Amino acid sequence: MPQLLGDTFSAVFLADLAKCTQSVTIVSPYITYPAVQQLLDNLPDSCKSLTMITIPMGFDYISGAVDIAALAMLRRAGFSIRTLDRLHTKLYVLDDKAAYTGSANFTSSGWCLDGSGNVEAMVRIKLTGADRMYLKQHYVEPSVPFAVTDGIVQKVKAMEDAHKQALDHIRQRKEQLHTEMKAITKRAATGRTEPGCFMMFSRRYPPIRKYPYVYRFALSKGSGEQALEDQLDFHLKLGGEQADAFIIVPHRTMKRVLTKSHLDGAHKAWQFQISIDSQCVPHLRSFSSSGKETVIALDSGSLQGQLPGTTYVI
Repeated sequence: MPQLLGDTFSAVFLADLAKCTQSVTIVSPYITYPAVQQLLDNLPDSCKSLTMITIPMGFDYISGAVDIAALAMLRRAGFSIRTLDRLHTKLYVLDDKAAYTGSANFTSSGWCLDGSGNVEAMVRIKLTGADRMYLKQHYVEPSVPFAVTDGIVQKVKAMEDAHKQALDHIRQRKEQLHTEMKAITKRAATGRTEPGCFMMFSRRYPPIRKYPYVYRFALSKGSGEQALEDQLDFHLKLGGEQADAFIIVPHRTMKRVLTKSHLDGAHKAWQFQISIDSQCVPHLRSFSSSGKETVIALDSGSLQGQLPGTTYVI
């Protein structure tokens, strides 16, 4: 009577294997070393007719789904190694009398040898004469011998190592791209225009006193505190969003005006100006809540681009 097995498959199979006296035939697309070692550790010496049928050489050998070293181990143990195109069957036959078939590959995951394994289902059945003929005609006879030589093992292992290195490179690059994407997303959300900078822009306002160029900025308390926490320099565009002129103000300098005493309590924001004198020296200007003005002369070299014309915001 057929017997349905789950994660107990390998234990039941190995118990049957210990009673095996003549032959073992395994059909599996994927093969890994731990499952092969488990089989060989329990294989009776009386079993002389040993056959392994798997998929032909291809990418699965490079990816590790088929462990070429495990096949070589089977060859050394006396197995005839054969391959069959389009193979998907998982089948374990003992003495041409009992067979296990289902979803479990000849791998550590299929055999639940890695502590958890896949969720598999296998059925144990007794073979009839018709079953044995079917297996011979559909698996053994159409398959072709595969000479697993030491040279082939070495070449496949070299390609497997190259594949792992390529995967490591891809994984590292994916991590870099993920980090860059997170940074871009954050810059888009906070107004940053480049790594380490917080972007703002202002149109030109009418001149005051000795400053022919005046640009006013308003910064919310939350955005300002976040920019300072992230130690972002301020990229201030002078003349509007599309302006050519800009100035970079270091975050340490901005920290001197983005203080509690300079915060506009009514609007929960900071108001500051970039004012440029007739000598093209830029100044960072801000007023405290008590009306006291803070003026910080900035490096003339920090002013870049062409200042716009005489169109003011009134």
